[in-house]
Amino acid sequence: LEKRTIARLRGRLVDGSGAELGGRTLWLQQASGPESGRAFVSARTDDTGNFRFEELTPGAHELYIGGLRPTEMTLV
Repeated sequence: LEKRTIARLRGRLVDGSGAELGGRTLWLQQASGPESGRAFVSARTDDTGNFRFEELTPGAHELYIGGLRPTEMTLV
């Protein structure tokens, strides 16, 4: 068996005033490593802005929200 490290990303999407942003689609793309710049994975926020990405490869990622500029983050 091959040992794999898996990362998760969970959060809540809100606007600048703290209002929950439900029903939004988010896209995540790996920004470093062998899979860099390839496939996107997506998630949709629930009514209260909560979202979840499961089974991600650890490392730097870019998060896109409705076509806005990417936000960089590192998953460990």
